[in-house]
Amino acid sequence: MNTYQYNDFRIEVFDDQTFTLDSADNKNSYLHHYFGDHAKDFPILKHGINVYKEEEIIVSCIVISSAGATGIHENSSLLCNDRLLVCCCDTVFCLALPQIHLNWHVRCDMATCFQI
Repeated sequence: MNTYQYNDFRIEVFDDQTFTLDSADNKNSYLHHYFGDHAKDFPILKHGINVYKEEEIIVSCIVISSAGATGIHENSSLLCNDRLLVCCCDTVFCLALPQIHLNWHVRCDMATCFQI
C-alpha cells in the first residue's frame, strides 16, 4: 500500500484484486469506477484509492485495467501537487485531488507500466 498526505487528507492506494463489478460481496465499495482500454471486458488489475479526512473515508475510487500486471509498490503511484498518478497494468491514471475525479488516462505501454 502507498500512503500520501495531501493538505488535511490522507490518501491510500492499494491492491483490491477481489473486487468484482456489480457484486454485493465486495469487501470494499467505491464511489467512482475508472477503466482503462478493454478493462470492462478483461479486468486484470484493480487498485483501490481511499481519501480520508480525520480517519473517515470521504471519497473512494477503483482503477481497473487490462494487459500486464503492475502491483502497488513504491514507484507505482505518485502525488504531484493536486494530482495523483497511478500505474495500473498498461495504463496511467491521473486523478484530481481531493475528489479523485478522473482527469485523464493513457495507455503507456503495449504490455505493462512498471513505474512512474
